[in-house]
Amino acid sequence: MSISIIITLLSYLLFSSMGIILVRMDAGKVAFIIQSGVLGIRIGLLTLLGGASYIISFLLWIYMLQNNNASYIMPFANGLMMCVTILMARLILKEVILPHQWIGITVIIVGILIINIRK
Repeated sequence: MSISIIITLLSYLLFSSMGIILVRMDAGKVAFIIQSGVLGIRIGLLTLLGGASYIISFLLWIYMLQNNNASYIMPFANGLMMCVTILMARLILKEVILPHQWIGITVIIVGILIINIRK
């Protein structure tokens, strides 16, 4: 894997996970409003930042797909993204990581290692 793909992957993981964390932090402030027959939505700053983070991660995802096989990058990037998101939820949101989640993280990492075995 080239250095540009590694940097792109790390950036994707950061922006994608932060998008989830930011939206989660602000989720209680989202409100759907019907006023004078018009549907509106009220969202907070963290939700907007989370959405912007998602857009950036999507653009990085497109770049990775352009430069890698989908059968390789999909399980690799998405598997790591799940692990990073769980760990960031623990660090930032103070969520508890349950034993079955630790087992899941381990299985994902083992799967990524198996995918990367060279023939």
